[in-house]
Amino acid sequence: MGIKVQRPRCFFDIGISNVLVGRVVVELFADICPKTCENFRCLCTGEKGIGKGTQKPLHYKGCLFHRVVKDFMIQGGDFSEGNGRGGESIYGGFFEDESFAVKHNKEYLLSMANRGKDTNGSQFFITTKPSPHLDGVHVVFGHVISGQEVVQTMENQKTDHNSKPYAEVKVLNCGELVPKSKAKKDAKKKERASSSSSRSSSDSKSSSESSSDSEESEKESKKRKKKAKKLKKKQKKKEKERSEAESAEEKEQEELVTSTVRPEEIPPIPENRFLMRRSPQTVQNTGITYNSQSYHRRLVMTRSGRKIKGRGPRRYRTPSRSRSRSRDRFRRSETPPHWRQEMQRQRMRAVTGDHLNKI
Repeated sequence: MGIKVQRPRCFFDIGISNVLVGRVVVELFADICPKTCENFRCLCTGEKGIGKGTQKPLHYKGCLFHRVVKDFMIQGGDFSEGNGRGGESIYGGFFEDESFAVKHNKEYLLSMANRGKDTNGSQFFITTKPSPHLDGVHVVFGHVISGQEVVQTMENQKTDHNSKPYAEVKVLNCGELVPKSKAKKDAKKKERASSSSSRSSSDSKSSSESSSDSEESEKESKKRKKKAKKLKKKQKKKEKERSEAESAEEKEQEELVTSTVRPEEIPPIPENRFLMRRSPQTVQNTGITYNSQSYHRRLVMTRSGRKIKGRGPRRYRTPSRSRSRSRDRFRRSETPPHWRQEMQRQRMRAVTGDHLNKI
C-alpha cells in the first residue's frame, strides 16, 4: 500500500463589522488541481509579495466577501478592488482552467470564480447548496472541513439589490495549517528511547571515568549558576529602567496637570442676578451732611405759600402771591379781552334789534 499524502489546509478568521465570528478551515485538492491549490495557498500565506498587475500585496488578509447569495454561494477574494472586478493570481494575471473532475454536487465546496474560460485569478466562492449548473464552468479545488456555522452566518447577512452585504464581511486573518505527521512523532519517540538506552550503557561502561565526569559536571553547574546570576542582574536592571521610565512619565503628567496660576489672580465668580431687581447704588460719604428735616420742611410749602400734596418731584412752579392776587382771591377769574369784545358786540346787536321792533 502506498503512503497517504496529506492534503494542504488553510484557514480564514472571518469578521463581520470588525467583530470576530469564527474560523473556517478548508482542505485543498492538491492531488487533483495542484496549480489552482498552490495559487490559493500562497494567497492565504501572502508569501509571494506584490502582484505585477495590481501592485498590491498578494494576500487575502483584509479581503471582503463582496457577494452573498442565499441558498447559492458566498464570493470573495478580490484583494485589489473589493467589488468583484479586481484580483490577480500569483502567476501574474489569469491562468487556465485545470480540471473539472470534481462536481458541484454538495454544499461547502470551494470553487474558482472566473469571467469565462481560462480566466482564473484570485476570486473564489463557497457553495451553500448543490449547484450542478456550474459543472464544467468553474474548477472545484477544495471543501470546508470545519466552520460550516460561520459560513451559514455569512450567508444569512442582509444584502442590497447587487447582493452586496450591508455589514462588512471581511477576512481578518488567514494562513496555512501544517499538521504534525504520525511518522515524525514515532521518530521522536524512538530518538528519546535510544538516547535513554545509550545514556544507561555509557554510565555502565564509564564507571572508571566517574571522577573526570564529576569534575566536568561541577564545572557545568558553576557555569549554570553564573549564567543564572547574570540573567537575574539583567532582569533587575530592566525592572529598574521600567520603574524609572514610569516615574518619569508620572512626573511629566503631574507637570502637565498642575497649573502655575496663583489663587489670588483668579477673578471671583459673578453672581446670577438676572431675576433680581436692581438695588440702588450706595452713595459714598463725601463729607457733606444733609439735614433731612430741613429738606422735608422746605418741600412742604411752595414759594407762594401753598401746601404741596402728593409724592414725587414738582413739575410746575406756582406764581408768587402778590397783593393784587390776594385781593382777587375770592372773585371770579378775569375774562380775556377777545371774549369781552365779542360779548359787547352781542349786546349792541340785541339793543339795536329791540329799537327796530318798537318802531
